[in-house]
Amino acid sequence: MRRLIVQRLLQLPIVVLGVTFAAFLIVNLLPGNLGVYILGENASRAQIIAIDHQLGLNRPLLVRYWEWMWSALHGNLGNSYTTSVPVTQEISRVLAPTIELIVYGFVISLVLSISLAFWSVWTRSRLLDRLITSATLAAHSLPAFVLALFLLYVFAVKLGWIPTIPYHPFSQGVLSNIGYMFFPAFTLSVLLFPTQMRVLRGDLLVQFEREEYVSLAWLKGLSKGQVIFRHVAKNGAAGFVTILGLQLGFLFAGVVLIEQVFTISGVGELLLTAIQTHDVTTVQGILVIVSVLVVAANLLADIAYVLLDPRVKYS
Repeated sequence: MRRLIVQRLLQLPIVVLGVTFAAFLIVNLLPGNLGVYILGENASRAQIIAIDHQLGLNRPLLVRYWEWMWSALHGNLGNSYTTSVPVTQEISRVLAPTIELIVYGFVISLVLSISLAFWSVWTRSRLLDRLITSATLAAHSLPAFVLALFLLYVFAVKLGWIPTIPYHPFSQGVLSNIGYMFFPAFTLSVLLFPTQMRVLRGDLLVQFEREEYVSLAWLKGLSKGQVIFRHVAKNGAAGFVTILGLQLGFLFAGVVLIEQVFTISGVGELLLTAIQTHDVTTVQGILVIVSVLVVAANLLADIAYVLLDPRVKYS
């Protein structure tokens, strides 16, 4: 266990370095000029050169990246090029809606995937199993923006169930907060739960139908619930735990899209705005935080995998 944690922690700097360097190159290679965005299209060439010099944009890319990385290693993610506000302050300003969207969406996906997988194994109904499998496959094939637009049209335009009021923090009212975030969170969960459900269902069925310890449990007179929830669930959850850790990066990509459709001012919207305006420091600051969270989530998934199955060894 200790060796696993050390290995993953040693991988963290490599992941952060690769992600931020790739983002730095991509944003700087995008067409357009930050000076033009700040000063306007009517700015003269001399004014653009002056603002580039002021922001240090005229220096070599590798020099600028190294200076930013050195500051980041000391806890300073720099200031936004477009607003001159510290990046940490910009992120903290929009962090709450994104965290709530991720938490709500993740919880809904877990409820759907676990309940459908266990229901399929419990009933052992071929018809029900086909219906659940077909429904999850359809949900997996449905683009998130199509579902989001459909929900907006039906529940906002036609029924008026989706509130058009500004975002209400959790501290200002639980019901209003949940009402505002439910449909975006449900849309996000549709990106996650089909894969979760299919992995969990497959592992549970393999354990339930092919493992000898299940036959032994039946011979001991254990009930169906005891066999499934006490034995099969633990032995069949390893793949499910692994996929949860791998989905975090995909989860953030979904958040960026859903925040745009539902007009939620979160980290995803901040990231898109920063990319459009060539605000490299903001883009890198967000990606540093995301990459650290992804590595941490995969570390927790690996630890949980070992706890579920001590026979697993990491080289």
